[in-house]
Amino acid sequence: MRTLFAALPLAVLVSSVSVNAAGEIALLVAPVEGRAAESEEDWVQMVPAAFRSDDEHCDSPALLAQYVSEDRKMVFQEICRWVTSNFIVSVDLATGERRAVSAGSGLQIITEGPARGYLLVSRHEYWPEGGSYDPTYVVAPNGETAMMVPGTDGDDPEGALASWLDETGNQVE
Repeated sequence: MRTLFAALPLAVLVSSVSVNAAGEIALLVAPVEGRAAESEEDWVQMVPAAFRSDDEHCDSPALLAQYVSEDRKMVFQEICRWVTSNFIVSVDLATGERRAVSAGSGLQIITEGPARGYLLVSRHEYWPEGGSYDPTYVVAPNGETAMMVPGTDGDDPEGALASWLDETGNQVE
């Protein structure tokens, strides 16, 4: 069963949001103060209760960043999840359907170039010999990984990402 909630908080963060005639958007689970996510599905379906910019561990989804798709039909939200990585969720603005997209942090949307509409996310990974790194991946809106951005697994991941964007003609917001 779907429950309807006022879309005002989402509309404040995203301009030109599509909502029904009553000004509502369908959401599966309302934010409940103090309720912890208890299952994998909770992490996808629970609406983030608040916008946060800190790095504290969370036991329930909290919004860290969000971007609207170019066609204004989807919102991609980065929510806190694990100690080493966040979680990307898509929200269909016409239906309120929430879907898991990818583990990842540093969410950005490619707005110009051959990969237009794709997402950029960093993922925390481990070297076989020990240690960790955070390469950046190009991810389709449906969650399929298209590629790792070359060089983002090296000593200068930010420089490698900037070079790749420049060389390919891709741009981010």
